[in-house]
Amino acid sequence: MSFFDDAEALAGQLKGGLGTMNQGSIAQLGQSLLAAFNNHPASPADGEAASGAAGTSADAVAAGEPGAVGALIDYAKEHPELLSTATQAFKEGNYASLAQMAPGFLSDIESKLEKQ
Repeated sequence: MSFFDDAEALAGQLKGGLGTMNQGSIAQLGQSLLAAFNNHPASPADGEAASGAAGTSADAVAAGEPGAVGALIDYAKEHPELLSTATQAFKEGNYASLAQMAPGFLSDIESKLEKQ
């Protein structure tokens, strides 16, 4: 099992990192989550439906409202492959934001990505 298959741990790190990221980074994370729901073949719903199921709106997620992004992260725990896809996409464009998160998180992600 890879790091990204441990959805609970990954979601916890992402949610914990919301408090250290700026609004633009949170919006980019939210947009990565929405894109994963919209584009991943294993997705049970599109981004708008997933946001609704999480108790929020796609607009709030895309705008980077921390509560909305956190709610969608919680919902995405049920779909580890989507959470992994979103995290990988976010990492590619937001390396500095991930570096601001909990100590060791970025190095954990990088070491697990290298093994995949």
